[in-house]
Amino acid sequence: MKNNIKNTKRERIIESALLLFAKYGYHGVCMDDVARDAKVAKGTLYNYFLSKEDLYDSIIPFRLDNLLKSIQRAFNKRKNVKQNLKSYIVHIYSFMLRNPCFFKIWKEGENRHSFNIKNKTNLPRQKMRNILLSVLKEGEKERIIRDNIDFDLYTDLILGTIEASVERKIKNSEKNEIIPDKKEKENLIKFIFNAINFNNNYF
Repeated sequence: MKNNIKNTKRERIIESALLLFAKYGYHGVCMDDVARDAKVAKGTLYNYFLSKEDLYDSIIPFRLDNLLKSIQRAFNKRKNVKQNLKSYIVHIYSFMLRNPCFFKIWKEGENRHSFNIKNKTNLPRQKMRNILLSVLKEGEKERIIRDNIDFDLYTDLILGTIEASVERKIKNSEKNEIIPDKKEKENLIKFIFNAINFNNNYF
């Protein structure tokens, strides 16, 4: 019971910080702001986070944990490479669209820590890359995609395409939560499948 209360308070702090950082940027938010918004004492923040940077860097791993687990569960149900790639694209695209404030932190985090591979925000990013890499390598092994592809390049291109689609959709919406459009998801999947030489019959 005590651990549940601690987890709930930590989650509340992270959720408040996420909204504040997304709205005002890293330098526009102080720990007092977070404490006030989360309705906790400032000292309580430091029971959970060493600094503002530590709090900021906890947002991405916290939010992505469930996404990564859901992708892995979906993969465990299907051994089909095309279905796995489709599932991967849909999960990430839908998650980012439904969480535009998180997406903003995600993109800002890339810039803040792009050269610090030891930073903990890079760990979930690497897990996302590793899942996609495993799908592409399986596709090559099954001869669904051509041999000798540059896996790192393809991985970056696929993730970049998903992020670009999300960013485009968010820019054209005023809502805090955006419902993914079925037609746009289908077009995104077709575009990526064509780019890596999968055929269009992906369902």
